[in-house]
Amino acid sequence: MASFRQLLTSRQTDNTESIEGNSANIESLLITRTEHIGTLASLQRQIDTNDDDILDLQGRLDLEEPKISALQSLTESHTSQIESNDDDILTLQSRLDAEEPKTSALQSLTQSHSSQISSNDDDILVLQGRLDTEEPKISALQSLTESHTIQIESNNDDILVLQGRLDAEEPKTFALQELTQSHTIQIESNDEDILVLQGRLDTEEPKTFALQSLTQSHTSQIESNDDDILALQNQKQENLNT
Repeated sequence: MASFRQLLTSRQTDNTESIEGNSANIESLLITRTEHIGTLASLQRQIDTNDDDILDLQGRLDLEEPKISALQSLTESHTSQIESNDDDILTLQSRLDAEEPKTSALQSLTQSHSSQISSNDDDILVLQGRLDTEEPKISALQSLTESHTIQIESNNDDILVLQGRLDAEEPKTFALQELTQSHTIQIESNDEDILVLQGRLDTEEPKTFALQSLTQSHTSQIESNDDDILALQNQKQENLNT
């Protein structure tokens, strides 16, 4: 009997604990259900919002689909252009392959010009110094040249006068030229005569020299004769006086 009570008490205790556990589970389930209901309500609101977004997206898609279709057609039309561009790219690649060595050589040449450019800079500085020296001279020369304008104009007037005189003299010069040309034969004839005379003179010069020597020798003889004549004249006069 005692054992039955103990067993009954034990079962009642177990049942009570089970009921309490079930109550706790039910309360937990109720709490979870409430949370789920809240979650479902939130999801419903989200669904409603998504429906609105879907409508907006459908409207936007209705606007974009013609654009996409047109873009698709345009893209398809680009195929031939892309192929042509591919060909052009290949051509340009070939040209680039040919030009790259030139570019490299040009780069090397340009680098080699650095020292020359530096030298040119030095030369430019020297030339600038020389130019600073020469510019005042050039300015003075310019002023002098401007001052020559009147002189040049005067010379132009003189040139006109001289041209007039030259116009008058040219006929005379032409006539004189013709006369001079006519003298050529006469001059040639004179040359021949001169040659003949030179030959004769070569013959006569020794004779003239000998005659000159003979004449000089006669001078002393003549002087001696003059003295003798004077002496005779004086003696004759003395004889007459006597």
